[in-house]
Amino acid sequence: MPTPTAYPVTIKIDDVDVTEFVDYRSMAMDDRRAEVSTFEMVVENPSGVTPSMYHDVLVTDAADSTAVIFSGIITELETVKRDNGITVEYNVVASDRKVLLQKSVLPFKLYSASDATILGDLLADAFLT
Repeated sequence: MPTPTAYPVTIKIDDVDVTEFVDYRSMAMDDRRAEVSTFEMVVENPSGVTPSMYHDVLVTDAADSTAVIFSGIITELETVKRDNGITVEYNVVASDRKVLLQKSVLPFKLYSASDATILGDLLADAFLT
């Protein structure tokens, strides 16, 4: 993966800097003021952290770490193994904290599930919190 000499941003997942493991061409941000904003990226073979659902994601200006560009949680995650399992890519979609204001965050697999499946999964998890 070609890496630029300097990223204009610093990317952290669960407080671990993963900037050098992110292909800069994979980064995309959908910034919305009134709705949930998202930040997408592909993380390849990260060291120090394995991205997981609901991990914190923080994107800051590389020159000024107090300048927050995006702050959210991982809401969609796909793991892809390439090169006979040697290379692991994580396709990450993080949503900003406005997503927590919604009544519930449904796992991506439920978006296309039947009503009975969605209700069954929600009721099974209802007494865990």
